[in-house]
Amino acid sequence: MAHSTALPLAALAVFAATRVACCDIGFPQAAEIARAANPARPLLGIKQRVRNDGRVFATSNVNLVNTVAYTLDIDAATGAIIGDELEEIFPPEDLESAAVLARIPLIEIDFPDALVLSNGALNRTDADVFRIDLESEFFMIFYQVRYNDGARMIVDAVSGRVIADKDGATVDNAIPLELMHARIAAAQALAGAAWMVLEADAFIREDGIATTVLLFNPVNGRVRQVDAFGATTSMLSYTPIGRLAEDVAAIRAELATVVITPSAFVTHVSETFPGALVATVGLGTRTRDDGVRTRWDATLLTAAGESIEYSIDATTPIGGGVPLVQLATPRPLGDLDEDGVVGASDLSEVMQSFGEEYPPHDLDGDGIVGSRDLAWILQHWTAPASQ
Repeated sequence: MAHSTALPLAALAVFAATRVACCDIGFPQAAEIARAANPARPLLGIKQRVRNDGRVFATSNVNLVNTVAYTLDIDAATGAIIGDELEEIFPPEDLESAAVLARIPLIEIDFPDALVLSNGALNRTDADVFRIDLESEFFMIFYQVRYNDGARMIVDAVSGRVIADKDGATVDNAIPLELMHARIAAAQALAGAAWMVLEADAFIREDGIATTVLLFNPVNGRVRQVDAFGATTSMLSYTPIGRLAEDVAAIRAELATVVITPSAFVTHVSETFPGALVATVGLGTRTRDDGVRTRWDATLLTAAGESIEYSIDATTPIGGGVPLVQLATPRPLGDLDEDGVVGASDLSEVMQSFGEEYPPHDLDGDGIVGSRDLAWILQHWTAPASQ
């Protein structure tokens, strides 16, 4: 729940005004203002958005004990601080920020440097950037740069390596099926027999291969995350929220119908696509007009170099159902129901959460589902006219 802070806004606004000329500020200046206003509180993110009265930068810092996030709204025209708030950090978000805080001493690349590298790779400018966040995953610390058109880039905060952050299997995230099989088995053994595999993802670092395996407990719905890199393994347990909570609840409801194990599925995939590499493996269930579908899915890089999505019915013994093979395509931002297009059902989801603080539907990242999120759906509509 958000609360007003006791920060001296007038003093901070004077400070900002003394450092910024009359022209618009950019991401680097917003970072400088946020750090000056929040000394000893690491900066984790900056986003820019357009309001009726102009452009605003929203910055996010966190205290060193990882209990409170501090947000500033900065007028892009003047550099003046026009709003601030603090918000307590609760699980599982505290796990994400804790991982970032633990790796901050490793950082060699700052926010402005990351933007230069990302923009250079895509031939973009800061004006095209929607937000940039400091994140940690796969034992890495990196910047995720998101653009107004939905493009995303990862910039390693240690090495400066730039990687396209996109759906599908690529040379940056696809590993041998035998290795994925071994990592899933190791995660299952570490978590315990009571935990079921939900999803596994891979990432190829410059110094090795990292994987993350998510498992859930069918009894209480809690999640365990097992990360592995070389000889290093870590495990976190937490209660899922948002989309992950919905996915776990849906799987739990259909779990009694699942007859294919993750081991059997990966073995089947390796036999069906010799020489292929795998980026993700997952169990999911969706409700469609013709009923509930529970499937095992894999995103593969075939021996021929094609990125494909392969799935089979998880409720029918292998060979008994009809497999689905399709080219992997990036999921457009705004595709909330994950059907591959932005259309009527996505608009309906936004309408249901309109006016609420619901992050999965907050497409512009301003903290609430509102008119700009509706506008985003309409502007990026990709569904056929019949929808």
